[in-house]
Amino acid sequence: MAHARKRLITGMIGLVLVGYGTALPSLYENWSGFIIDHLHDSIVKGDSGLLLITTFVFIARYIIIFFFQYFGAMLISHAIARFPDSMIFSVSFIGCIVLAAAAFNLIHYEHFSYTGHLLTAGIVTLLQLYIPKQKHYYVIFSIISVLVLIAILWLHLIPALTPFGLGKNDFAASIKRADQFLTGSSLLNTIAAIFFSVFLTIAVIFTLLIYLVNKQAETMKKYYIQEEELKETQSALMESKVYQEIGMLVHDLKTPLVTIEGLISLIDLRVKKENGIMQDYCTQMNNSIDKMKDMISEILYENTKGSL
Repeated sequence: MAHARKRLITGMIGLVLVGYGTALPSLYENWSGFIIDHLHDSIVKGDSGLLLITTFVFIARYIIIFFFQYFGAMLISHAIARFPDSMIFSVSFIGCIVLAAAAFNLIHYEHFSYTGHLLTAGIVTLLQLYIPKQKHYYVIFSIISVLVLIAILWLHLIPALTPFGLGKNDFAASIKRADQFLTGSSLLNTIAAIFFSVFLTIAVIFTLLIYLVNKQAETMKKYYIQEEELKETQSALMESKVYQEIGMLVHDLKTPLVTIEGLISLIDLRVKKENGIMQDYCTQMNNSIDKMKDMISEILYENTKGSL
């Protein structure tokens, strides 16, 4: 019951985040105005540097919007699927992303490419399979999502990829037209390809490092457990061996004691009528031997009891 309630709360938080990301452009319309104004200024002034600044603003705008949608979609998928590495989780995550993208395009009259979303969601889904499902899962997922989003958003600005359905929304198309006018598309073809390669490589390397560190931690934990078990086994073995040696030693002590006891009895018979003092000495020695025999019997009994 508590687990189901937790999953319900997680799903509700995910819906709120997806809704916030979808409504974000309406809450911060200054970003849109900034992009449009600087695009116009870059063309009028023939300033490719200003165009590059506008491009970074474009990337930042959609990173923020889509991050809320992707993180919210992940929470919703967690509420639907129990295990993040299951097929249900992957299908739910990609389905939520497509629905969020459709709502975003419908509300804001944008034509942002579904191809880019499917590509981003697919890469994120693949990489998150290697994320350790521990307390830092959400943080690591967020970092990987941002890195992949940055990489794929730069793909939208490569003019050569426009025929493949990338970068057809109004802002991306306007930026590419301005770049074609200023540099003949050479600026974005180069810069965008470099940034795409760099950020995607960082995302993959970061994921692999997290995976390897987690594997090493698990291996060290197993090694520590096995080492502790080995120490306990060795300790138990040594303790058992010591008990056996003590038992053998104590048992062997009975033979000389019996011999001494017999000799004292003979001496006692010889001096019984001749020397009363020697008889007392023999009596005391017999008492001491009896005590030692009792102690030996007690030790042997405890050893036998412990071995059982």
